[in-house]
Amino acid sequence: MRKLSLALIAAALTAFGTFSAGALPLPPGALPPAAGVPGPFDDNMFIFKPGTGVLSGLGATTTDINNCTNPFLGGCLFQVPNPLGVPLDGNLGLTLVYDSLGTTLTDIFGVQCGNNACNLAYLSQIGNTPIDTSSLDLTDAYSVNAVAGAPVTVFDASYYLPQAFKDANRGVFARFVSTTYVPEPMTLTVFGAGMLGAAALRRRKRG
Repeated sequence: MRKLSLALIAAALTAFGTFSAGALPLPPGALPPAAGVPGPFDDNMFIFKPGTGVLSGLGATTTDINNCTNPFLGGCLFQVPNPLGVPLDGNLGLTLVYDSLGTTLTDIFGVQCGNNACNLAYLSQIGNTPIDTSSLDLTDAYSVNAVAGAPVTVFDASYYLPQAFKDANRGVFARFVSTTYVPEPMTLTVFGAGMLGAAALRRRKRG
């Protein structure tokens, strides 16, 4: 059996994306990613209040993303309209969305503030073009993975809503919904080879 080099193992664990090793866990009380059902959009972000409906929202189709009118960092940036002026916490870090393996960065979402106003916003990957995060401050970024095997993953974004607003609007929540990225066969093959190599190294050390 051919020996797997440390370089190959490292590549399998880190190369196929821009994994942020220092990313923070989600804030206390945040819901974990959950499987969703396919809809008309590839990506969608919204604020919903029971009994009232959608307070703010914007969905993006494959066509919207591929024919991007607002390219940014190699992806397509969408700013969610906020006509009701829903308060948002612009002091929190961005949320990095990875595929189910945690290797490919597929989306980023958070709050974008400017001109004395804040909006929810998200960055969608355009095709297989990598999102370049080198110019971003990810010190306070959160990291989540898509649900393996699910066609759509629903990510909690309610932590961007101030607690006072949630207390005054019982049941209100924010979500980012994204079509699940399926890793390419080569990615899976090399990732699997890297994991096998890592396991072999552990067994060798124990021996």
